[in-house]
Amino acid sequence: MAQTKIFKDPVLNTALIASVDLGGTKVRGAICLLDGTILAETTEPTDPSGGTAVIQQIASLIKKIARDSAVGSHALTMAVIGTPGVPNLETGTITQAPNIANLDQINFRQNLSDQLGVPALLENDVNLAAVGEHWLGNPSKCDNLVYLSVGTGIGAGIIIDGKLYRGTSGLAGQVSLLPFGADPFEGESLRSGALERVAATAAIVRSYQQATTLKSTVPEVIELANAGNDAAIEALNCACLQIARAIISTVVIVDPEVLVLGGSIGNRSEIRRRIVDYAVRLSSKPINLRSTCLDQNAPILGGVRLAHLHFQPISSR
Repeated sequence: MAQTKIFKDPVLNTALIASVDLGGTKVRGAICLLDGTILAETTEPTDPSGGTAVIQQIASLIKKIARDSAVGSHALTMAVIGTPGVPNLETGTITQAPNIANLDQINFRQNLSDQLGVPALLENDVNLAAVGEHWLGNPSKCDNLVYLSVGTGIGAGIIIDGKLYRGTSGLAGQVSLLPFGADPFEGESLRSGALERVAATAAIVRSYQQATTLKSTVPEVIELANAGNDAAIEALNCACLQIARAIISTVVIVDPEVLVLGGSIGNRSEIRRRIVDYAVRLSSKPINLRSTCLDQNAPILGGVRLAHLHFQPISSR
């Protein structure tokens, strides 16, 4: 049973935002002020049924946070959901999200809005992480940055001249689909991405299991590598080489001032060290690669920032 963390009493006369980070394995929801203050939050496993079950889960999660933190759901102004894949801002559907079933069959945004009684916005989760990092985790005040998330999936959020770049159809930053790593012509590569198949969580677990017949989690593989286990070292090296190739591909196309590395795997210093080593050897120019300053809060705070930008035209009148 997930427990709600309550940080402080809410200021009820200030706009309250529900910001949700939806992942393939867990969903984290928070109620926040528009300045980025997180008032309360809860995390629980993502409903494996996908589709409408996930929408119901998110609605229940938000209501639970509001109830447990003494913030009435009527006080919420907006919900912003960071999702895997590519949200369609017109239809409210979500495509290219292989780790959660049936998101492309429903109007996710409208269904959630109906259940909560407030407007809902959808955005790619890594895009939100990039927005959050640019807003509150940007010590050098860079206006051109890329946030690369490595975890259950792999994706990038791109900020150009201080603004989120989505591309023509929202596909910008879907680096998991880069056609290298696994065979790019196989059906699974077209579905989840050739790069993701060799560099994300499942790939590291599978690589180690194939070498040893033992199934371990990624944190366990990292600890084994730290202890000198050859199979674990090889599993991490193979994944980090492919991630470094994705970084170089991104750098030569976008040429950001800084590339921020985040996600449940990307946050680990052992992973970052290997990626930096490969990237230096693969690049003809220095690469400014650093870890996220906001850690797991990056997509949550990016959701708050998106809501803040939504309200700016009203507040500026």
